[in-house]
Amino acid sequence: MNQLITHSNTPSFFTGLYGSLKTYLSKSTGENDMQSRYDKIAAEFYALYTAPDQSTLLSISDPEGNITYVNGNFCRMSQYSFSELIGRPQCFVLHSDTLAGVFTEMHRTITSGEIWEGELKSTDKNGDTHWVSAVTSPIFDESGKPARYISIWKKLVC
Repeated sequence: MNQLITHSNTPSFFTGLYGSLKTYLSKSTGENDMQSRYDKIAAEFYALYTAPDQSTLLSISDPEGNITYVNGNFCRMSQYSFSELIGRPQCFVLHSDTLAGVFTEMHRTITSGEIWEGELKSTDKNGDTHWVSAVTSPIFDESGKPARYISIWKKLVC
């Protein structure tokens, strides 16, 4: 069943989208038609958002690499709460083996505006290690510079 996106059940990352969408629809249609169109678009967006959110670990970082958003799966695997992860460097959850080589390559790739793909070894709050397949991509600002980075991880079963 589709669920309407509201401010109370939407992650902070998507709250801005909600406002932008509502503003766009109110300008492009009459007020009566706006809610109907908004409901349809919101339901479709919610469906598109929830499928990957159920099966992947998602994090978003600022240009300095500090975490600004993680989904529930990321918190579950890392054993850290949302509030414990926000503001921390993305490398906070990576194993020291990863930091020695792969992270440097990944950082160089994404800061140059390219997409990085590979495997990462992470460490959870309890000290257990997990291997993930990762894709990290820059999100560009209006001037074409990386403004944020989105990382999508899939836990590997070994």
